[in-house]
Amino acid sequence: MWNLFTYFFKCRHLVWLPVLCVALAGCKDDFDDSELRDQIADLDGRLTSLEKLCAQMNTNISSMQTIVSALQQNDYITGVTPITEGGNTIGYTITFMKNRPITIYHGKDGKKGEDGITPRFKIENGRWMVSRDNGSTWEDAGQATGDQGLPGVAGITPKLKIESGRWLISWDNGASWEDVGQATGDQGQQGAAGITPQFKIELGNWFVSFDHGTNWSLLGQATGDKGEDGITPVIGIRQDTDGIYYWTLNGTWLLDNNNQKVKAEGTDGESGEAGEEGKPGQNGITPLLKIEGGYWYVSYDNENSWKQLGKATGESEGNFFQEITEDDDYVYITLTGNQTTISIPKYKPLSIQFDISKDICASPHTTYIIGYKLIGSDKNTIIKAIAQDGYRALINTIDYSQGKIEITTPNDIVDSEVLVLISNDKGNTVIRSINFINGIISITTKNYSVGYEGGIVDVELTTNIEYIINIPDEAKSWLSLAPTSRSSMRDEVISFVVQPNENVEERSATILLQDQYRMYSESILITQQSKSMNDVFHVSVPGTLSQLIPVESINLIEEITITGSLNKTDYDFLNTLPILKRVDLSGLTDVTIPSNAFYNSVIENPTISTVILPLNLIEISDYAFYKSSIISIDIPLTVKRIGAHAFDNSKITSLIIPNSVEYIGEYVFANTENLHENFSIILPSNLIEIPDYAFYKSSIISIDIPPTVKRIGAHAFDNSKITSLIIPNSIEHIENNAFASTYNLRGNIIIPNTTTFIGECAFQHSNFDGTLTLGSGIKEIGPSAFQACHNVKGDLIIPANIQRIGKNAFSYCGSLYKKTLQINAELDTIPTGAFANANLTGSLIIPQNVVYIGSLAFSDNDFSGDLIIPNKVKIIGSGAFAKNNNATSRYNNLILGESITYIGELAFSIYNSQFNIFVGLSFNKVQIKITNPNSLSCRDAFGFSTATKQNFEVPLGTSSIYQKLFNGHINSIVEVEF
Repeated sequence: MWNLFTYFFKCRHLVWLPVLCVALAGCKDDFDDSELRDQIADLDGRLTSLEKLCAQMNTNISSMQTIVSALQQNDYITGVTPITEGGNTIGYTITFMKNRPITIYHGKDGKKGEDGITPRFKIENGRWMVSRDNGSTWEDAGQATGDQGLPGVAGITPKLKIESGRWLISWDNGASWEDVGQATGDQGQQGAAGITPQFKIELGNWFVSFDHGTNWSLLGQATGDKGEDGITPVIGIRQDTDGIYYWTLNGTWLLDNNNQKVKAEGTDGESGEAGEEGKPGQNGITPLLKIEGGYWYVSYDNENSWKQLGKATGESEGNFFQEITEDDDYVYITLTGNQTTISIPKYKPLSIQFDISKDICASPHTTYIIGYKLIGSDKNTIIKAIAQDGYRALINTIDYSQGKIEITTPNDIVDSEVLVLISNDKGNTVIRSINFINGIISITTKNYSVGYEGGIVDVELTTNIEYIINIPDEAKSWLSLAPTSRSSMRDEVISFVVQPNENVEERSATILLQDQYRMYSESILITQQSKSMNDVFHVSVPGTLSQLIPVESINLIEEITITGSLNKTDYDFLNTLPILKRVDLSGLTDVTIPSNAFYNSVIENPTISTVILPLNLIEISDYAFYKSSIISIDIPLTVKRIGAHAFDNSKITSLIIPNSVEYIGEYVFANTENLHENFSIILPSNLIEIPDYAFYKSSIISIDIPPTVKRIGAHAFDNSKITSLIIPNSIEHIENNAFASTYNLRGNIIIPNTTTFIGECAFQHSNFDGTLTLGSGIKEIGPSAFQACHNVKGDLIIPANIQRIGKNAFSYCGSLYKKTLQINAELDTIPTGAFANANLTGSLIIPQNVVYIGSLAFSDNDFSGDLIIPNKVKIIGSGAFAKNNNATSRYNNLILGESITYIGELAFSIYNSQFNIFVGLSFNKVQIKITNPNSLSCRDAFGFSTATKQNFEVPLGTSSIYQKLFNGHINSIVEVEF
């Protein structure tokens, strides 16, 4: 119909054109019709523009309905694509996660036309009312709500909602819901379709449709005469102060018959009173709009008749949308006129980003902290890490979008991966991996000596990791890196530039090659001579050093450099030089430093503070630096053996034991109390044992014990200043006093399951303040092993495999904190003082195989419940179950097994500090199963002490004997058959 009309309109001009031409030609021979042709062409072009404008306006109105739906459904935008025409952007296509795509057009400025009118509508008393003068007067325009149905009893007010894009209605105040049709535009059943107006231009007038183009109503003129003002209706939405979006026309609210705003989104109505349903009325009429002859027209009877409303617009813009902008998270849609801006979030697929981008070259027993950021996450997003092959992973969240992953590597590195799983409540799951590889840095030569004139040092290495070269700050003024290239697994050369040394002192730098996490991997030592040390003493025949140094120089030498080979005679001579401070032996060919090399027994106050050892040294012999004044020393990376007492009682302040060392002797670093504050030692990975007294009275605060060590020797860390301790799973023996008197030790102590023996006083007087965990493999715990560890917390559990516990093993263990005792081992002996003064509470259960309970074995604790002495027990030592005056609980009953032959004095007593005496513990009853009282030897009347009286149950036929035995302690005595 529209196409036919357009065709007719255009053809009408073609009919009149020749008629006019003939008529005018007859009047004048030189008639010029170009102006008429221009006007016709202009009208035709304006009509085409209006047709396009009308279509775009209808599209924009439909798009606004979808935008409101997206807001209601918490939808996401997945894309914004510009629409271009002639190189200019005329609109956008927006796609959603849930809703259909929409298209938004920009309008263009039209020529000024006549002032048109925008008709206003409302419903009053069930009928459409129209105003042509901006609401000053109103005309009845027809029925709006259908014929009146028959009256019914008071009904209920239905409730409406939109769910999954469809209108639902409830007639029972929300108890149940009925689907009544699609809410977003398609035609549903009665009352279902949402209102999305569409526009067109016909015969130069605007028309509007509220039923998807089935019926059209005249709005007003669309093609006003050139030079006269017209209007273009602007349909929009705006959010009011109640948070709800309403329809607007030309920037003002659309009103219903109650002068209420018309909602652009569905909400629930209020409940009405119960009643019967009235009969349905006739369908109401929706007004239709169109433009014809430059005027707005409206129809209230489905286009059967039209009423003129007023002059409409000329060519003008139908731009409902002022601008569209976006950032990383939202798309912002600003509507024309009322400056309403709608923000719709962008859809972001669930993903994770780590702050690393490459595989991690792992070091043993090292914790790596990796930051992560989640994309598209919310508070319901879950993240988990799954580790394998001995790796451990822990998630530490900051909020739902970010956090850190702590990954600890095993002692033995294998290539592995940690899987990170992310999931949300929408059913999406993402899996990413963090890969670990066994990093390699292999350096051919690790020690370099450079002359005072400087030069280039080339370091050959093989590696498969990206590493950082860390030159100490104090060396950067004279030592720098020459640029080189790197590949994945590669042989390469690092070149260092060494500047000339104009100082009077030698200088050196230890360069670290570290991975991207700055974990220690390898080191390079570069030493440069001073300019004043250009004279070198070369000893070609060991034992002749004294012959090379002039006598007059002996009292003047502070620094000396020696090459060649030395023996013990040469070292003895060095120790006689009175002001010697620095010795450079890096040029020696010797592979051993002899015993007592720098043990100075000649000079009372030795002065040598710095020694540079031979570059190819393999062994530092016993007592090499015993009681020396050495402060600084770098042990070459070639050394394999460090002998007993090598640095005992020396004044060293720092020390690095290279990973090449395979053996260290007893007392090797004992009495090294000058080590600087916070000094830590990483032991070489090839060590099998830490010998006796190795770090006795050392000031080290931290020790990293490698997983190859099987034995920790006697007094190894006795009286040291260590503050933390991790015992690796390889340890089998912890010898006597290994960690005794470690007063600075804190944290938990975990004895691994591989450990079978804990020696005497192993942790005596240790101040660790966490829990004590005993491994399942322990067979023997020596006397006083954990005695006086006052700060231990947590229950004390004795594992099942323990066969022997020494006396006082746990006496005063955790005495500051209450705990329970659980003995799982089938012991036959509870030795003297084994669990004395340990602040133990709860029930005491003695293993069934126990034969001997020593003196004070369970004394001065706060046990309660029945005290049952098993049937195999023969001896109960003095004060075995005695309590002190601070006890707050008591035993209920005492049950003595049938095999007891001896009970020591005060075995069941309590000390009364008021009278400074011991009195017997008070039991509800004492049950004795010993059938031969004459075999029982008792001290102080059964160990009850003084005059405490008890209620006894004894075997049949024994009461008379027990009466004599317990004379003065019997309140009652009853014979019982056990």
